[in-house]
Amino acid sequence: MILDQSELAQVLVAPALTIERLLDTAMALVGSGLDAERCSLMLLLPETGELVIDKARGLAESVVSCARVKLGEGVAGWVARNRTPILADSAHAFPELERRYCASYATQSFVSVPIVAKEDLVGVLNAADKRNGGAFSVLDLANMEQFALLVAELVDVRAALEAIEQKSPVDLLTGFGNRQYFGTRLAQEMARARRYDQQLTLLLVEIDHGNELASSLGSEFSDELALTVGNRLQRAIRRCDVIMRYGPHAFALILPQTGDGVAERAAERLIDEVNTQPLTERADLSPAPALRIGISSYPSLALDSEQLINQAQAALDLAKTRPAQPISIWRQLTDQLDEAQRLGVPYLVDPSEMITADLAQLVPLDFARRRCCVPVGYERGKLTVAVVDATDGYLLSELATVTHLSIHPVISGQATIMMALNRMSELLRKPAAADVVIRKTPGRGRELKIVLKPLSSEASLANLMGQVADACGAPGVRIKTLDTCAIVASASALGCSRLLKTLRRIDGLLIESIKAEDNERNQPGDE
Repeated sequence: MILDQSELAQVLVAPALTIERLLDTAMALVGSGLDAERCSLMLLLPETGELVIDKARGLAESVVSCARVKLGEGVAGWVARNRTPILADSAHAFPELERRYCASYATQSFVSVPIVAKEDLVGVLNAADKRNGGAFSVLDLANMEQFALLVAELVDVRAALEAIEQKSPVDLLTGFGNRQYFGTRLAQEMARARRYDQQLTLLLVEIDHGNELASSLGSEFSDELALTVGNRLQRAIRRCDVIMRYGPHAFALILPQTGDGVAERAAERLIDEVNTQPLTERADLSPAPALRIGISSYPSLALDSEQLINQAQAALDLAKTRPAQPISIWRQLTDQLDEAQRLGVPYLVDPSEMITADLAQLVPLDFARRRCCVPVGYERGKLTVAVVDATDGYLLSELATVTHLSIHPVISGQATIMMALNRMSELLRKPAAADVVIRKTPGRGRELKIVLKPLSSEASLANLMGQVADACGAPGVRIKTLDTCAIVASASALGCSRLLKTLRRIDGLLIESIKAEDNERNQPGDE
């Protein structure tokens, strides 16, 4: 028997939702059973060898979204690598282990156990901060190990369902086409629009604050919210329109034979339809869920599928920075060039080329994303910032307030600013950066000086310097001098090329600049 998409979704969606709810329930039981204020489920990413937080209770969103722990690193990393639980009356009982984010914990006692399924490491289960202020007991450890066995089974079943979903074009929750199917269907619709010389519009619709709500209220609430929005969107579109699940809290709508002008009115109708009734019975939610929509059209704005997606995503990102304007259409480059010329303000084609680790520290990333701006220069107390609208006095005032600097605006495109913000985020995630200076030596040899510098207060250069030194031990490379933050090595031309490639692959190290001193030519470190 062959199932169609809707039937396949009905077969798969119930067990998928049940697993997520059971995992949420298991985490709630860990918290209540151990009387723990904070607990987390960290899963191993096999491709990177890192632990990331999959479920958590009592942890800040910034910790949940950013925490990445290598095997052997910190308490959770040690437990994962050794597959051995830790029960600590006090963090001081394990002085050789770094307890990450320890400043945010109320007590020194914690318990951490490995999660193993079919002899394979799955992750680590952690609990901390007893509500009564006491220490965890041996009985708590035994209960935690039982919870770990349950979680291992649930994660194993979820992985099997995800494997099925990856082979299916159907989203398990909504029954719509999934992200994998989206690319195929968009290419088909784009080919049809080209063949018959028709217009085509893409709408990316996102539930604003979806991640925050999922983190605070759990995946069951998040799924119900996404299902409600999806069903209302489907009722509001035409039969010829296509709706797909684009992300956990996002949908993609393909509107054939529709230009950007008509699409804006269609987006307004979508928001009206979705808001006919409250999205949730919870009237106390803050922030309240709301829709944001980014729009681009073929052929008036985009010339191919990739441009269409990038422009709609950039427009969506901009819409999320403007609470009073939930709908945003991709602004054409010519519009901004004209505006820059009219205002006498410089236009910056690619702000990502201007970002450095030092500049990334000057503007908070969450503010920069929310207000669609990126720092591109600094001199004598004056910060140059790329913005979409240089006449936005409120934004410039906010920037001056958060940076305590004088602000000089330049204009750039919203898509290029968003790409620059991704670069800025990458800079802030890396604990250390390296500047590389290359000098020619007699013959065909090279001398390389590699200088490391920390990008965060938590950065430890010792491990990274060890990896750099190991890279310098490759054939054709010889270390001449070595200290705590710099290495000088000689290399053949081929050895130099191989060394640079190896340095770029070191996790946690950003190659910020490469300078050839013989001709003073600078190259971006990520080229």
